[in-house]
Amino acid sequence: MKIQAFLLLAASLTSLASSPLLAREWTLTDGQKIEAEYAGRMGDFVFLKKPDGTRQKVAWLDIIEEDRAALEAANRGAVTVQKSTTPAASTARPAKPRAVNSRSHVFNAVAEKLVRPTADASGFENATLSHPAPDYVLVYFSAGWCGPCRKFTPRLRDFYNQTKSSHDRYEIIFVSSDRNERDMQAYMKEAAMPWPALRFSDKSATTELTQHAGNGIPCLVLLDAQGQVLSHSYVNGNYVGPGVPLERLAELLGSSTGR
Repeated sequence: MKIQAFLLLAASLTSLASSPLLAREWTLTDGQKIEAEYAGRMGDFVFLKKPDGTRQKVAWLDIIEEDRAALEAANRGAVTVQKSTTPAASTARPAKPRAVNSRSHVFNAVAEKLVRPTADASGFENATLSHPAPDYVLVYFSAGWCGPCRKFTPRLRDFYNQTKSSHDRYEIIFVSSDRNERDMQAYMKEAAMPWPALRFSDKSATTELTQHAGNGIPCLVLLDAQGQVLSHSYVNGNYVGPGVPLERLAELLGSSTGR
């Protein structure tokens, strides 16, 4: 298996080396700019080869969306090697997880990092959770600049508003792919998101959530209390859309509003 993985990675790097799109100035979300050649991707990390020959490892979500989009466009048809430890979505439906009485693993990791816009929209405040130990968590990767996200968010909001009062066993966490915190705040306000969000500055350090990001948005991921993937917008690398995890949660809750 190790030999096969090495050959796949070598093939990927060879096929990408000649692409003029991949030798450019890359911009990170913190404003840092790196002049380098794309040298490959493994799992959630990208490798950039600088002019002096050194390589820099960069988290995928630390690269701005425009550069990620260019990379995805150039990457079509190339071999992508995924880490064997990355949880994979499956078309098989797992057994319904047992309810837990203590704070979930996911919320243990993010409890101090959740925020929501203030009432006067002047900034963010710490989020107060409606349930300290939800059985399920929907992680919503989205952004205000994304047209499909703007189309799907009202559906997700309607589902939340219709089910939350009678099914308090789940929570949605918004993980922003906006360009900055100001854009994130504006999007949450405009979309009237009733759920908490991961603090913008904590995204890179909160791999409990960000490790589940797909290659595009909108991306919805359903986790159980221990952080196991129950349903994903990407199945075996193919985009099936955010409606699939939403419908799975509706089934678990005994509701039909996710359809």
